[in-house]
Amino acid sequence: SNILIKYVLSIFDILYKNWSYESVFNYLKTGLVDLDKDDITYLENYVLKWGIRGNTWYKEEWKFGFDLKTDNENEQFIKINQIRKKVIEPILEFKENIPSKKTVLEITKAIYEFLSTQNIHNKLDEKILFLKQSGNMQMANEYTLTWNMLMNIFDELVLVLGKEKISFEYYKNILRYGLMQNKITTIPSTLDQVIIGDTDRTRSHKVKVMFIIGMIDGVFPTSNNDEGFINDKDRETFARVWYGAC
Repeated sequence: SNILIKYVLSIFDILYKNWSYESVFNYLKTGLVDLDKDDITYLENYVLKWGIRGNTWYKEEWKFGFDLKTDNENEQFIKINQIRKKVIEPILEFKENIPSKKTVLEITKAIYEFLSTQNIHNKLDEKILFLKQSGNMQMANEYTLTWNMLMNIFDELVLVLGKEKISFEYYKNILRYGLMQNKITTIPSTLDQVIIGDTDRTRSHKVKVMFIIGMIDGVFPTSNNDEGFINDKDRETFARVWYGAC
């Protein structure tokens, strides 16, 4: 369910599964592609209506359902093909950058360059910042750890299998296995936490360890100087008056 991992794996699915509906829209719905939600929905409806699969994505312009006799149909024709080009061009360029006989090093390098070209790191940083501002620190930390984990797996793949020639499918399976073995673990904020606060306002139960900074005897805990409505001097005065009256 992690958007970065889903984004990377869906690229392999698009090429290996020959532009299947599921692989393409898994890729688009990660939120890391430069298309807004309305354009993705418009594209999806068109693809489902006309059953677009395989090389139909990139073989030629889509003219399904258009006779281009009206301005409105002409505008829709231009719109759908502009969206289509935004989807296919980066992936086709990525495919061209990989030689026919692919080594692990070449595939890994091509993926990293694709991520850099598509500005994925910065897009992820923007999402992390938004999550932090929204108070979702756990998800923000997960996204940060995911990028670092992915880069570490790339390094390990190149180090161990760099010169090995493998298929796209085999590379994806190795990458998926590596991701499964490197689970993202974050501490839930409600399980283990540190609370910092003022002693007058903080109320905590079942605290294992407490550090009190600046504690001085007589200052903390404070001595109770409140003698009530009548103090000792008043009591002495009342006693003298009482006994004198008797």
